[in-house]
Amino acid sequence: MPLLTPGLCVNTGVGLLADVRVPQADLEQLQRNVIRSHAAGVGDPLARDEVRAMMLIRANVLAKGFSGIRPVVRNACARCSNMA
Repeated sequence: MPLLTPGLCVNTGVGLLADVRVPQADLEQLQRNVIRSHAAGVGDPLARDEVRAMMLIRANVLAKGFSGIRPVVRNACARCSNMA
């Protein structure tokens, strides 16, 4: 089923290409590339406490209500940081 509503990085490009629709046949590759670009890291892995602190900071920023995410996403982030 084609996605009719434009969505940044869902079925459009990013940056200067944010208004350019990606063809339906290329959407799966677009999504793979988005995940890969956000999963890349540099250097040694961080310690568990450092990761937990970063997740709590992110949950705090999201809790301010300016990001447009649903509360369930913010709450999941907070729950994950408490698992460590």
